[in-house]
Amino acid sequence: LESVAVIELAQEGRIEPTKVPVGALDVLAHQVAGLLMDSEGSVQLSNVKTIIGRSYPYSKLDEKQLEQVIDYQRKMGQLKRDGETLYRTGRTRTYYYENLSMIPDERRYLVVDLTYNQAIGILGEEFMMENARVGLNFIIKGRTWQMKQIADDGRVYVLPITDPTAAVPGWDGKILPVPMELGLRVGSYRAKIDQKLSTQDDVEPTVKRLTSEWPSDPYGTRKVVEETWAHKKTGCPVPTDNRLVIEGFDRYIIVHTSHGDIVNNTLGEVIEELFRRQGLVRMWWNDAYRILYEMVADTADLNLESLFTNDVFGVSDQVLNGACHGVLHRHFPWGYYMKFIAERFGALARGRLMYGEALKELALKFRLTPIYDETMREALTERADFETVKKIFKDIRERKLEVVFFRSAEKPTPLAYHLLYRHVDIPELIAPENVEGDNLARLKLAIEGRTIDLLCFECGILQRETMIAEIPNRPACQNCGSHLLAPLFWSSGYVTGALAKKMKKEKMEEDMQKALVKARRSADLVISYGKRAIVAQSVYGIGPQTASRVLSKMQESDEEFYGDLLEAKLQFIATKPYWSN
Repeated sequence: LESVAVIELAQEGRIEPTKVPVGALDVLAHQVAGLLMDSEGSVQLSNVKTIIGRSYPYSKLDEKQLEQVIDYQRKMGQLKRDGETLYRTGRTRTYYYENLSMIPDERRYLVVDLTYNQAIGILGEEFMMENARVGLNFIIKGRTWQMKQIADDGRVYVLPITDPTAAVPGWDGKILPVPMELGLRVGSYRAKIDQKLSTQDDVEPTVKRLTSEWPSDPYGTRKVVEETWAHKKTGCPVPTDNRLVIEGFDRYIIVHTSHGDIVNNTLGEVIEELFRRQGLVRMWWNDAYRILYEMVADTADLNLESLFTNDVFGVSDQVLNGACHGVLHRHFPWGYYMKFIAERFGALARGRLMYGEALKELALKFRLTPIYDETMREALTERADFETVKKIFKDIRERKLEVVFFRSAEKPTPLAYHLLYRHVDIPELIAPENVEGDNLARLKLAIEGRTIDLLCFECGILQRETMIAEIPNRPACQNCGSHLLAPLFWSSGYVTGALAKKMKKEKMEEDMQKALVKARRSADLVISYGKRAIVAQSVYGIGPQTASRVLSKMQESDEEFYGDLLEAKLQFIATKPYWSN
């Protein structure tokens, strides 16, 4: 839908407008230094005002702000001032050339394993600045590590640890946000699909009609229409550009709103600020079309209608303004953005290592300086949109924007799942029907692509690296023709050696005996159920005992079979944390 919207908006000539930053104070400081560099050593303040004021971004420059910037540069030694004359200093040149680019210098941090003193990966500056601390558990290279020391040279020393809840570093970088106009156009498309499906019994007429109207192929259109169809079947209204849907599921609240990334992030912050006063929210996330809240209690115990109607959208303008102020001053990641701005002012060395408490102290350190003012300007113009949020509240109160409520029982709606699956512990457990089909197809494809070893209990020959997709329904030993084959996914040589000792009637250790007994149970299943026994035991968390329970159901179709395997896998994942061993 986004792709269709981008194409149609472009055809209409409605290209996203270029927003020129107006009055950026870090750029202003650099331009003052540039004028001094371009002079014979001094420049009149009146000339500075005239030259800089000729440019559009500074055509309405407040002289008081210019005075504050120049005074701050004087204190840092970047220039000298005598009345209305500015003079170049020894630091002017250094500051000017070190800050030719406004692009932040993203530092990379080398992660070193203390055990072997070897580098194992690299962490980005955003993760380090917002999360890093000694004792933090995080995941890199598929393993969990704990930070033991963060050195001044940018090396992070770690040791391996077991922690399933460890933080996962992000590598997205700065991704362009979905603008509000694009998000609302997608919402209008959902309204169009909703209206067409409301008068039809299946999706085919809508797919054909929209394929002819939109610059899209039938497959893509069908996926979108089928998803909306599945959403409507739950009984939940479809969120559109004029309809905001609030969905309650388990301990989660999903606010479906198509206002794009920046507006949704700001709206999410404001609602969270209002919730925070009642101690209701544990965590929250958003994308361009949804805001997800994890509550401290099950939403079944909350009156969602009253909560949003009275305590959120029903608050007075004074309370709303207070919430916006609280978001700006308590929730905004001041340290992360202020560090880059301070570097551009020359107040901090570029690429300086800062994290944790040192980062949090920047807001206090630069409180009464142009650095703080510029961070505030950037927050209000580039990172948040409080005016649109206030308009949304007003439109809801005046009933220009419809708000509907829905409670999902066993599973969330298909449109909510897009954001939920990233943040719940076991997303497959709550996958809607249209996603379950894709999950089963991926599970089957993953299983059939695996290679395993097959050990014959009749002749003791090990058949190595057999692809599951190529195994016949009634597998047999290539050496003796026996069907008593044990699929081995672990320690093939160890089990083969154990069987050889058994055949020679040699004495075995207890662990070797247990491994052989388990392999024999696997082989018994293969001789009874054939290839399906191999497939079942290749799934994570399914051993001979669980496989026997699944296979005994004698499923009629592959869909039922793989569905039972997926359910058994999820049951294993869900209960494993509670095992004593």
